[in-house]
Amino acid sequence: MRETEFYHSDELPRLRFRPATTSESVSAADYRFEELAKLEIFDPSWLQLGWIVRTSEGVFVNPPRDTNGNPITNEAELKAYLDNCRKVNGIYLGDNDFGFAPYGTFEKGVQESGVFAEGGLARVLEHSDEKTAPKLRDISSSKNYSRGINVYGFDPVDEPVLRVSALYSGRDFDGGLYVNGNDHGDGSYGYAFGVKDTP
Repeated sequence: MRETEFYHSDELPRLRFRPATTSESVSAADYRFEELAKLEIFDPSWLQLGWIVRTSEGVFVNPPRDTNGNPITNEAELKAYLDNCRKVNGIYLGDNDFGFAPYGTFEKGVQESGVFAEGGLARVLEHSDEKTAPKLRDISSSKNYSRGINVYGFDPVDEPVLRVSALYSGRDFDGGLYVNGNDHGDGSYGYAFGVKDTP
């Protein structure tokens, strides 16, 4: 997941794309989900939502970048950013879709769509100020995934771990939706949205 440039000739302007935040990825996937993302991305492969940092206390999403452009993984630095966030229904939401969900705000394992969408993980991934994550509720509904949602790979760790959160379906949990917190983001066989980078 890195910035990419596209251009055809010196006469055309260069377009720069940056990786989408988790919230931007959720919004893009939710658009005509059943006709597009479900059939083209979720069922045959997976969607890389965006960067997360798993820590001993919870999950940071869309971590700020250091001076070299790399996601910050130092837990003390990430916690300092929480001072500029607003606390909403147990989670923290900040600028540029940065956020934090303590482990006690969401359930892991197999669950229903409503439980997932009302949990802190779904709300921080979608950057929702509401008591639910409406787009992830739509995506994970029983109409789309009759066997529910399996949230895994979000266990506490002794040292911060940089990962990519991913969504996909099928495989061992046929008819269900996986929410993975342990993807390495190497880009192999997964999909990711890019967002036009404004100068």
